[in-house]
Amino acid sequence: MPKSNWTVFRGSDAAEPRRVGPGDIVRPWIAAGPFFKDVSTEVFGASMFERPTSNNGEVILRKYLQEACEILSRTPVEGAQVAFLGQTLPYELIRREEPMLAWGRYNRMNSLVGAFLSTRITPDRPGRTRLRFRQHLYNLNLIAVNGQVQFESWGRVNADPRGEQAFEFDLTLKEGENVLTVGAFRLARMTSGSILLEPVDAALTVRPPLRDLPASVDRRAVEKALASVFLPRETFYPQDPLRVACDDPPSLDADLRCEVLRNGKALRSQTRPLKPGEVALGTGADIGDGGCEIRVTLSSSGQTLGERSFEALILTPTPPMRGADRYDERRRYALEHHASGNDIWAQVARCALGNPERIDRDAVWETCYQIRERHDCADFVIQALLRLMYMDRGKDRIDPHVRALIKDTCLGFKYWVDEPGEDVMVTGTENHRMLFHVAEFLAGTLWPTEVFPNSGMNGLQHAAKSRQYMMEWLNQRGRFGFDEWHSNSYYPITVAPILNVLDFVHASENRLRLQARQVLTMAFFNLAADGFRGVFGATHGRTYVRYLKNPDHDGTAGMMWVLFGEGSLHSNAMGTVSLATSAYRPPEVLSDIAADRTTVSLSRQRQGLAPGGSANFIVYRTPDYAMSALQDYTPGALAAQVHPFQITFEDKVVLFFSCPKTAGEGGGLRPDYWSGNGALPRAFGERNVALLLFRHGDLGWMSHAFFERDRFDEVVERGPWVFARKKDAYVGLWSEHGYETGRTGQYAGRELICRADENAWVVEAGRRADWKTFEAFVSKLSTLQPKREDGQISYPSPSVGTLRMGWEGPITLNGQRAQTSKYPLLDSPFGRSEFGSGEMVICHGDEEEELFFNQS
Repeated sequence: MPKSNWTVFRGSDAAEPRRVGPGDIVRPWIAAGPFFKDVSTEVFGASMFERPTSNNGEVILRKYLQEACEILSRTPVEGAQVAFLGQTLPYELIRREEPMLAWGRYNRMNSLVGAFLSTRITPDRPGRTRLRFRQHLYNLNLIAVNGQVQFESWGRVNADPRGEQAFEFDLTLKEGENVLTVGAFRLARMTSGSILLEPVDAALTVRPPLRDLPASVDRRAVEKALASVFLPRETFYPQDPLRVACDDPPSLDADLRCEVLRNGKALRSQTRPLKPGEVALGTGADIGDGGCEIRVTLSSSGQTLGERSFEALILTPTPPMRGADRYDERRRYALEHHASGNDIWAQVARCALGNPERIDRDAVWETCYQIRERHDCADFVIQALLRLMYMDRGKDRIDPHVRALIKDTCLGFKYWVDEPGEDVMVTGTENHRMLFHVAEFLAGTLWPTEVFPNSGMNGLQHAAKSRQYMMEWLNQRGRFGFDEWHSNSYYPITVAPILNVLDFVHASENRLRLQARQVLTMAFFNLAADGFRGVFGATHGRTYVRYLKNPDHDGTAGMMWVLFGEGSLHSNAMGTVSLATSAYRPPEVLSDIAADRTTVSLSRQRQGLAPGGSANFIVYRTPDYAMSALQDYTPGALAAQVHPFQITFEDKVVLFFSCPKTAGEGGGLRPDYWSGNGALPRAFGERNVALLLFRHGDLGWMSHAFFERDRFDEVVERGPWVFARKKDAYVGLWSEHGYETGRTGQYAGRELICRADENAWVVEAGRRADWKTFEAFVSKLSTLQPKREDGQISYPSPSVGTLRMGWEGPITLNGQRAQTSKYPLLDSPFGRSEFGSGEMVICHGDEEEELFFNQS
């Protein structure tokens, strides 16, 4: 059905009956779930959902479907409890606004997911009604009417089970109201589900089955009251006041109770009448580090009227420790920090600190189990085992039983796709390729004469095979950069095996070790030159939402802290511990570039040979902020994890955009609400100015900006413009069709939304050094009104000149065609390299570091 048939749906209207015509979307719903269960000990290898010609997992799935059918036979209402897969969850009203409701979780092994959605539908004409069902990935769907399953999608799968699925079917509806309940199930490593249901040839009235409220209470007022409550920020440092804001609530005789919960236990609570203002819940220090839930409950005369929950994080920042001369001090500090953990990298840190007797056998056993069962990311953790074995080589300080377990595990691993055996391991991405090749080489070198039982090859044969793959991978990075460019999630994952090569490959392999060192220096240069105050705030080829919205969790933050003394040790341990235990020392020029607080630099870069084409982008760094924009990269394309634009300010304040295709989050949804894009914008940046054109695409419903007002020092709104100041940095945002502050979900009060099918966002940043005052910046930009003529947006920037761009055709700057492709690998005040040349010069002042990847 054409998207033009869809009527606007607002989360604030989710409790209201809704008229749904042919081709419109059936909603609102109540939903229970998703429910998850680990079935990896029962289902091994690719399941029937990933390989439809197989029946792997069918027996297990059918067992749980019997339980699901009983749930589908019920007449659920909001608040009713559902027990499934060992979990109990209530039916909740779905206020999310995306056309296709989606849920999911990333797993390293096979798991089962199930979810139940229900609503009430009244047909204009009773009898047979045809509907169309769409979903992101292949799921089994059971659809019940009035307690009887009338349709199941078993066997209805497109040629590509990883792509969108769509099918039509008939339901028989009685006169009057019918109970419609959908169950969606998937058994696979990637457990996700989704639903978009449209009537094909009939009109329906849809009404969500809500909980009973006192006759004197208006449910619309309850919904408006819940929408008026939000969390001003998500991350709180110890000194920050933890608080909930209430903005413009309706007139409702109700109490507002705010609670801080951790593991189901209330740590703080405050109750007061519903009214505008903030509810104080102590400080971050009062709660202590860790995640928590902020639950908001509306009640009247002791009866609950409605609830809303937010996720929050209390975090103590890592203190800065700047200076190249403190590198060894930072290494030890990082190891002591991570040694207090309980994962396999904590064991590496303990061994490096001279405490091999403190290695936790259970942590090693769990890691070996993941590898032996061939779970996804086994190639990540085997790097830790190999680092332990090489660190202990010739010393025998590690418990002999632990060493024997590690050896047996490494000998039995499946090191590449040409070896036999089922698994659920991802192998084809840039980081995974190097991880597997390095693991094979180091294991083969460590046990050269041992026969590896899975392949039948000995260690020397494994080492010889993998060496050529490693060299090819390293040479490509040196000449063409990273396909997963500037990835704040996969840089640390990729760096760890390269450090293993540098540290543990025999000295006779001088060429291999040199290439490894040079690729590391190139990667760390990117962190130094394109990071800002410990945040890798550039465009990213791959990222995840937790790394974007909370830079303290940025996967590269730990490596940046060890390298340069700014960042956070609350990030990925893999890269941080590998670096802190490595013999690698960064050239001093990198530390000087990272510490530079005076240079205003514009860097143009081209990275990778990915199927979508090379990524051309800019990074503009000033002493007060940094901005990065991806230049005209596949506009309109679905991009699972591409991050096209960001501005980073002091104190780890960030601003970025996306065009989502789901309101859900997490690794099981790619793209999700913030990371990746359902449809990439056409974007162009020139120094401190950027223009982003968004089109929603098939399943989008808005473009939005991550904009935490509470983190800025000043915010001013002038018509379609909104301005913000963070210390001496300024930014102005203009939205062609205006904007609204989001009121639903986790980001209520912290995002700017535009629902227009096509919208232009203009971004201009500035500094006190250029404008003298924030008031002058606001006054000037607020008089400027970008215009759309003949499909082109034109913006007369006072700093770079007139930018003009449409969805197609050339992008112009001051009337001249702007270059958006075929950039050098690096063109920056801090370095230069021609794309494909294999040569790079890194410089700062009189310092130079030369890298040559073409040496024989």
